[in-house]
Amino acid sequence: MKNFLLLLFLVSTNATLNSCIDSKTKKAGTIPKVEDFNMVNVKNEFQILIPKDLGKTTGLNADASLQYQNIYQEAYIIVIDEQIGAYIDTFKELDLYNSDKSFIENYRETQLQLLAERIRILKQTEATFTTINNLEASQLSIDAKVDGIEETLSYFLTFVEGKQKVYLVMCWTTSSKKEEHRATFETISNSFKLLE
Repeated sequence: MKNFLLLLFLVSTNATLNSCIDSKTKKAGTIPKVEDFNMVNVKNEFQILIPKDLGKTTGLNADASLQYQNIYQEAYIIVIDEQIGAYIDTFKELDLYNSDKSFIENYRETQLQLLAERIRILKQTEATFTTINNLEASQLSIDAKVDGIEETLSYFLTFVEGKQKVYLVMCWTTSSKKEEHRATFETISNSFKLLE
């Protein structure tokens, strides 16, 4: 029995070390392969590609409908969804909704303001507008300092306007791994699809 437990320990340790080594030898700019992802269905509402080497978690954000991470690769992904009507009503009541801007612009600006209350944004790219699976979307990235974390973090944000809900796909990593994970994070965000 002891030999079996020792063998089990050695096998699991080897798998963990290989995972760490693989993540350290992954080259920046490597184009991810489709077979490296699983399509995840969330509440029969939407689906999104998630790398196979990320595990489901619950500790990243209490409001998130999807949370995955790989602490060895320093890769984290969440999706937050909100009702569009409730958001518009609330922000119009507070006189904070700008009717001269699109809904997605209003939502993006509000989320960035909320984020800036919790982190110190050092650098932010210009937001781009795109279509993801026939849905209006806006994307940008930011580098920021977070209290208690020594290294700068890099966030990749995608805001997707659905029929009744708006979705925030947030991927992040340390700045030193930003280029290593960029293509993977783009694949994740651009795979978002509502289920009919």
